[in-house]
Formats: sequence, structure tokens, C-alpha cells
Amino acid sequence: MSKIKTTEWNASKYLKTDGDIFRYLSLAFDDGDIRHINLALSNVAKIKGMAKISKVMKVSRTSLYKSLSENSSPEFRTVNNLLNSLRIKLALVPMDAEEISTDFILDNMGFIASPTSASTLARSTYCSKNATILMTVIDSVVEGIIWVDKDEKTMTLKEALFDNIRHGRTMAIESLDRNALIGAYTSCQIQNQSFDESTKDLTDAQIAERIKLYINEETQRQMSLIEKELQIKKDELKYA
Repeated sequence: MSKIKTTEWNASKYLKTDGDIFRYLSLAFDDGDIRHINLALSNVAKIKGMAKISKVMKVSRTSLYKSLSENSSPEFRTVNNLLNSLRIKLALVPMDAEEISTDFILDNMGFIASPTSASTLARSTYCSKNATILMTVIDSVVEGIIWVDKDEKTMTLKEALFDNIRHGRTMAIESLDRNALIGAYTSCQIQNQSFDESTKDLTDAQIAERIKLYINEETQRQMSLIEKELQIKKDELKYA
């Protein structure tokens, strides 16, 4: 019988973009195992460069290595500073909440520049049940806003938001340049089959607001469909 050869998993082969890193860390934190979290943070720090990360965190490289070593338990301050150096913030999500607003998730995913701007969105309805499902739906909606940029490259809103980070800006729709805003809003109009407004007559802030409104409404539409499907399955089990 031939022996099975195995190789050590190399995170750098798979974590190519900031989006990959964000999802990788999200899964580790969602798992909740401190060993997995520590390993994920260590892998990401190595990919980004320990020297570069430690400089941003204002700690020595040796100290950072020690904090992220296999059997260590890094202090919360270290974890938070490391995430900040990656331009990622921790967000609290109630585990037992029966209802959670789309605005809350949007705000904590970084798509809204400030809490006050969240009030401009439609806040009359709430997406219920599972916050994880809600975040997945929002992620899908944002990734589904697609356009072709001035360099004839296909771009998604999600990619544009991560480009913001790479250029030292915040991960907020308001921070996108006008070309990206117009591309994203045109995509929203196509998907809504609504071309009532010309972007020439709108400011950047107004375009950003309309994009967020689309994300809000489309997320709630998809959540409503998901909840109906779940209810149908419950009814089928009930009467089976």
C-alpha cells in the first residue's frame, strides 16, 4: 500500500486578497476557539509581514512573535491592535436576539461611514432570526453590484470597498471615488430596472445614499424569501 504524502497547509497560498483575509479571520473568530484565532492571526501577520505589522502596532517584532506563538494567549489589547493594523474592527452581535436590523449589520460591516448616516436608510423593517445569515446575504448583495471600470476591468462593490483600505481610506461607500460610485449605482439601477435619475444631477453623497438604500432593500427582499422558505420547510416537517 502506497503511503499518503501530506504537506503543511500554507495560508499564503490561499489568502491572496484583503477580502480573503477578512473572511478567514471572520471564520476563526466565529469558531471561538482561542487556538484557532491565535493561529489565524499569526498566519495573517506573517503574510502581511511581521516587521511591517509590528511597526504599525508600535511593538517589537520579537514581542509580536511571542504573543502569537502556538501556546500563547495574547491580550485583548494585542488582538485589537493587530486587527486595527489590518484596518479591521471587532463588532458585537447579540447571540440571542430574535430580531436584528439591517442598519446594525451594515454599520458594523463598515459600509456606513458613521452611525448618523445610518438614519438615512429605510429603518422601518427588520430582518429577523439569524445574524449570520443576514451578514451572508448582505455580503452577497454587495458582491453582486458589478460594473466595468474606466480600465475595462470588471469590478464589484466589495472589491472597491477593499481597494479603499489599500489606498488608506475607510471601508465606507462614501469614500469611493465618483467613477466607482457611478458604476455601482448604475448596477443597482439595472438590477432594479429603474433609471429615473441621472447621476449627473446627483452629488457623491446622494449617490452613496442611494446605493446603501438599494443594499438595504435588496437584503430585506432576499431575507424575506429565505424566511418564507424556512417556514415552508417547518410546515412540511410539522405535517409530515
